[in-house]
Amino acid sequence: FVDEVSLIQAKLWGAIHARLTQIMGIHSNTAIFGNVGIIAIGDFYQCSPVASSSIYSSLLWSDHFEYIELKINERQKTNSSFSQMLNRIRKLKKKEDMNKEDRNSLEKCHQRYLHKEYHPESLHLFAKNTQVDTHNL
Repeated sequence: FVDEVSLIQAKLWGAIHARLTQIMGIHSNTAIFGNVGIIAIGDFYQCSPVASSSIYSSLLWSDHFEYIELKINERQKTNSSFSQMLNRIRKLKKKEDMNKEDRNSLEKCHQRYLHKEYHPESLHLFAKNTQVDTHNL
């Protein structure tokens, strides 16, 4: 099982394949990942590898893995407009602006937060630990 697979560099993916093949004692060029079943989970719209090429550039990925997209967002399934906004935002490219409606919607959320107009058990996301500490006071 590999979580956050989108963070794995193509070179590391190849090293995982080579090491599993070695560990399993398989000496065949057709044995992928040492014939060990791999389930890889991740959101390729989130983060890419920091230093090198993405797993997409590896033939081990493109030739041997089936892509399955999960279409129901369980956390936001009761609020489809919010869920759709989150999907639009996560698919934005660098230097691409979000649409005006989404920006206004997020600004309203931010204003509610600043004025403490939210349910006490609401989920809060912060970019910095100092913001978390301030919120938790």
